[in-house]
Amino acid sequence: MDIGIIGAGVHGSAVALVFSMMKEINRITLCDNNSDVLTRVKQKINSEKITTYVLNADDTASMVQAFCGCEVIIDMLPPNLAPAVMKVAIIIKSHYINSAFEQPFWSELVNDRPLHFNAEFININKTAILGCGNSPGLVNVFVRKYCDAFDTIETIQIVGLSISGETNEDCPWVQNWSPEQSLRDYFTKPCILTNGRFSFLETFSNREIIDIGCFGKREVSLHSHEEVYSLPRNIRKGIRNCEFKYQFNDFLEKLSRLGFTPDNNIIIDGVEISPFTVLVGMIPLPVESYLREKSAPPTDDYVTKIFISGIKDKKRLSVCVTLPPLSEFMHDILKYRMSNIEVALPIAVATKLMLSGLRYGIVFPEEIEPSVFISTLSEFVKYHEDVQFTEEER
Repeated sequence: MDIGIIGAGVHGSAVALVFSMMKEINRITLCDNNSDVLTRVKQKINSEKITTYVLNADDTASMVQAFCGCEVIIDMLPPNLAPAVMKVAIIIKSHYINSAFEQPFWSELVNDRPLHFNAEFININKTAILGCGNSPGLVNVFVRKYCDAFDTIETIQIVGLSISGETNEDCPWVQNWSPEQSLRDYFTKPCILTNGRFSFLETFSNREIIDIGCFGKREVSLHSHEEVYSLPRNIRKGIRNCEFKYQFNDFLEKLSRLGFTPDNNIIIDGVEISPFTVLVGMIPLPVESYLREKSAPPTDDYVTKIFISGIKDKKRLSVCVTLPPLSEFMHDILKYRMSNIEVALPIAVATKLMLSGLRYGIVFPEEIEPSVFISTLSEFVKYHEDVQFTEEER
C-alpha cells in the first residue's frame, strides 16, 4: 500500500512513524512546506519507505504530482486547508482522512444540510473520514459505543484534561500539537446543543470543577470542538444537550480579553498588525520536542472523560467513561514516546478500515462500528477504558 501524508509537523511526523512500522505499507510520500523539518523528520524516523516533497497546500498541481498513485491521502494540516487537500484526493481518486475539520462542515452539520464533497467521493467510490485523531476521533468511537446502550439520549458531555497542565519552566503555555489551531479553539465561541437547539456562547464560559479521581480536581470551561457538531447529527437518538469542555487556562483567558484573538487587528504607527499572528509566531513549534528527543520520556497525561445520560428500558441511565492516554499502553513498543501517537494511531486504524470497505462518501468516526474499530485498535495496542454506570427508576 502506498500512502501520502501532507504536513510533517508534530502530528504528521507521528503518523509517518506509525505507518513506517506497518508491514503492509510499501511507500510513504511525506510532504510539507518546510524543507528543514522534512529532512530532520525523515532522518529521525530512518525508514527507507519515506520519500519527501517540499510543497504548499495551495499548489494543487504539485500535490497531484506528489500523491499520484497513493491509495490514501492523510491530511495533517490545519483544518481550514482540508477542502484544498480533499479536492486533490478527488482528482487522483484516492481515499482521504484528517484529524480535524471546520467550515464548511460545521455549518452543514448543525443545519442538517448535504456535506461538501460527499457526492464527489461517492462518485469515485472512495471514502473521506473527517476528524479521526484522538479528539475528535477515538473519543467519538467510545461515545458511540456507549450511546448504543441507550434507547434515547438526553446529554453528552465531553471533557478534555491535561493532568500536568500546559506550562513548563521555559514557557507559560505549551502544546504538543499546532499552537495556532489550539489557540483558535480557545478563542472561538464554542458551539453547544441545549434543549435540541444549537447556539454559540462566550469563550471560557460555563466554568465548573471536574473531579478526576486520584489526579484531584480541575477547572474546565466550554471549548470550541468538532464533537458537538457531528455527534448529534450522526448518533441521533433524540440528543437534547451536547457540549465539549477543556481545562480552563487563566493565562489564555487574559490574553483573549487583551485582544490577542484571530478577529482583532490593531494599528501601530499607521501599520495594521495582528496580535494573534504575533502571539503564534512566538510559540516554539511542537515538532521540535520530538526531533530533539534522545530517549523515551514519561507517557503522556491527556485524559478524556465522557458523560452520557438518557433512558434505557424506561429507566434513567448515566455512564461516565474515562479514556486514558494511548501512549500509556505503548511505552514499551515505540522507540520514542511520541505523545501524538494519540492522534496517529486512530488514523492508522481508520485507514485500515477504510481500505477494507467502509461506505463511500464522507464518514465520521462515530459512524464506524465501535466493536470493529476497537478490535482493529487491539492489533496495535491492548487499550481499555474505565466505565461507571448509574441506573435509577424513572
